[in-house]
Amino acid sequence: AIQLNGSSSFVSSGRGNILDGESRSVSAWVNTVASSTSSVVSYGGNKSGANGRFNLLLVNGRPRLNIASGITCKPVQSTQANDGVWHHIAATLPNDHTNNCADVLYYVDGIEVGADFDNANEPLDTVAFNNIRIGVNTNANNFFFNGAIDDVAMWGSALPASRLRALVTAGNHITLSFNAVVMESLFDLFDAG
Repeated sequence: AIQLNGSSSFVSSGRGNILDGESRSVSAWVNTVASSTSSVVSYGGNKSGANGRFNLLLVNGRPRLNIASGITCKPVQSTQANDGVWHHIAATLPNDHTNNCADVLYYVDGIEVGADFDNANEPLDTVAFNNIRIGVNTNANNFFFNGAIDDVAMWGSALPASRLRALVTAGNHITLSFNAVVMESLFDLFDAG
């Protein structure tokens, strides 16, 4: 896990390659008590006339997706994930090339927390602009995460709820030991085909 200070620390990686309105799943384990807007993982950037960002946030501990300045996709209801214990959060986009805010599904600890009804018709048009950033907004140095983030993952398809629940179950084990059969079943989780 990485511990982030909420004011200047973050991790930067290569560019995200799941673009436009393509199907995807993004998930991470988070541990925070912050109620401020906090970026968990983000990439993309500004694109003239389009929503080019993909920024998975926690706002008051609830998952949101910021896709452009002033445009945030958010579920009607959501479980809070800012109580100082580890929570798995995820956002999935099921439709290939036709996603908008209404299509985003959010999960906390493997349980769907509601579809979007805020900015429902805003299309997602993520661009390859900035590096993937963990713990800060991709476009500006704001929304710093205060707490710990672990096991950030991105898939080029929408993982079903059963696979997200399996990730949560696997992540909740206190100790993991190497067992070829167990490891193979974990790797099967990532086979979205």
